Amino acid sequence: MSNNILQLPLRQFKGVGPKVFSKLESMGLTTVEDLLFHFPLRYQDKTRLTCIGELREGIDAVVRGTIRASGIAKGRRPTLIVKVDDGTGLVTLRFFHFRRAQALQLRVGDTITLFGQPRLVGGGPEFAHPEYTVGDREPQLETALTPVYPVTEGMGQSTMRNLTQQALTYLAQNPPEDLLTGL
Repeated sequence: MSNNILQLPLRQFKGVGPKVFSKLESMGLTTVEDLLFHFPLRYQDKTRLTCIGELREGIDAVVRGTIRASGIAKGRRPTLIVKVDDGTGLVTLRFFHFRRAQALQLRVGDTITLFGQPRLVGGGPEFAHPEYTVGDREPQLETALTPVYPVTEGMGQSTMRNLTQQALTYLAQNPPEDLLTGL
């Protein structure tokens, strides 16, 4: 094998069609090498649960609790407001942009696991547009820090993480020759 592995076009990766490739190209990413040198801006810690009573403003946290209230606040722009309790405190979730299906999904009594960065509003913690899953299953916490990449509009973090994982897997299975001779 040759060093051409690093020059493998990203358009050959699973999930990279013309639309995704165009977005990657606009970020200067066209090859495996480009992708591997597109470093994360920061990392998120989704490896452990935090009790609501221990939340700190501006510190990312994974929280699991029970939905105690859910409703739409009327106003100039309707807002979905959800109250979650874990026995150590109450946290408010606020969704300014939401779909009707989302409002119906967040039902009182359901268990929710969420991730985000809380802020203190009126003395209590609040998450705006957190990532979340609803269900009684034990949360699947990450085993490592989650990278957050610089992206362009329309390019999601999950796509970047998936492509980076594909590139690393491919390189592990097909290491460049000069890398092996240097060992």
